[in-house]
Amino acid sequence: YKSAGLFGHIRDGAKITNLSFNGGEIVGMINTTTANYSIHTGGLVGTAMATSTSDPIIIRNCHNLGVSIIAGYDHSYNHDGSSTGGLIGYSSGNTIIESCTNAAPISVYGAQDIAPIRTGGIIGHLKGHFNVSSCGNTGNMLFSNLRSGSIGGGIIGSLQTDQTDSDMRICYNKATITSKGSQSNTYGGLIGTINKDDRFPSTTGGSFILENCFSDTSFDMYN
Repeated sequence: YKSAGLFGHIRDGAKITNLSFNGGEIVGMINTTTANYSIHTGGLVGTAMATSTSDPIIIRNCHNLGVSIIAGYDHSYNHDGSSTGGLIGYSSGNTIIESCTNAAPISVYGAQDIAPIRTGGIIGHLKGHFNVSSCGNTGNMLFSNLRSGSIGGGIIGSLQTDQTDSDMRICYNKATITSKGSQSNTYGGLIGTINKDDRFPSTTGGSFILENCFSDTSFDMYN
């Protein structure tokens, strides 16, 4: 996979705090016919990958004030799923995200016979152990011509929990989600989908707590 963002790829122990950014755009488009290719695109971070349970990635008080996000595919070919977020494209492992916002528009384009895309106002795809709190999205989201199985959420597109406890608290989405010419996809005002990480058997797993969050989302769906 490739990563696109103000910071392309961060790992264990990375801390990004007190950062606001505005103007321009970040583009994560795939235009290759190489098979099994994916890209994670975020206004702040493309990919956040934490493998340590004791040294989390921390993103605190960071704000995308207007850096537009444009992502997707302009080639019809067999690619892996990609992730797009107003702040973070893809996050895996022990992650803390606090007091962050996105106000920038997010536009995701595709061809209906290629891989689905996961998109969130704050985080496109989030998996593992995480704490998300006091985050908000007001950036409108546009999905065009996406394959069936694509996912969009006002805060988190696709969420996968592991065997530890995780939570999302005091978060809000106040934006419009528009889908044009797409197949059967899933959109949520706060979270698109919630699943258990398939690396762990069904007999294990921590809880996921969603508390004091709200959505004031408009959905415009067109064939």
